[in-house]
Amino acid sequence: MEISDWVRNAREFAGLTQPQLGDALGISKQNISAWERERHEPSFDNLIKIISVTGYPEPLPGLPLELWQARLDAEEAKQNEIYLPVRNAAFELGYGTDDPGIELVAERIRFTRSFIRSEMPHITSLANLSLLPHADSSMEPTFSAGNLLVVDRGVNDMKGNAVYAFRLQGQVFVKRIVRNPITMSITAKSDNELHGSFEIEPAQAESLEVLGMIVYAMRGKRVQ
Repeated sequence: MEISDWVRNAREFAGLTQPQLGDALGISKQNISAWERERHEPSFDNLIKIISVTGYPEPLPGLPLELWQARLDAEEAKQNEIYLPVRNAAFELGYGTDDPGIELVAERIRFTRSFIRSEMPHITSLANLSLLPHADSSMEPTFSAGNLLVVDRGVNDMKGNAVYAFRLQGQVFVKRIVRNPITMSITAKSDNELHGSFEIEPAQAESLEVLGMIVYAMRGKRVQ
């Protein structure tokens, strides 16, 4: 197996796209593509990061298993950090904001993997996590204006009674989703009773795009 195949297999093992893996590693999608096309090889540090992000169990081709495991153990002891991207897309809580049509990474904030494992044990993947700024009081007391929200972008369907970021009719919302188990109707609800809720009609639900589930608020509180 070539290193290019190993990188591709690791990415596909975790169910990640090239842009998602690039986000997790703090590099561009073009670098991932170049690795997979054998244009150049990733550094050993990036190989370690790929393992941390994807959980891929296969050792690197050409390196003795004992040496590979020893290097992994040494790197793991000193690399307990991950940087989550802060998205500057217009995620506003309340009545929704127009989708700007472009999403950029404004900055990155450091977390430890052990903290994420402890506080966010049910996430789909480290690579799927990013941060969104919270705008107003519509979801209090669950979280407040000024909080950064950790969103799991790997969740792309709504199971109900959880807080989701979603796009509907050109606007982006962050709301608690409540499903009626009998009628299967969907209500987008504000946790703050002073803010409104609204029903999502079946015809609207067909065009609804789930952008992720909110799993943590940066005031030290789990959301799920």
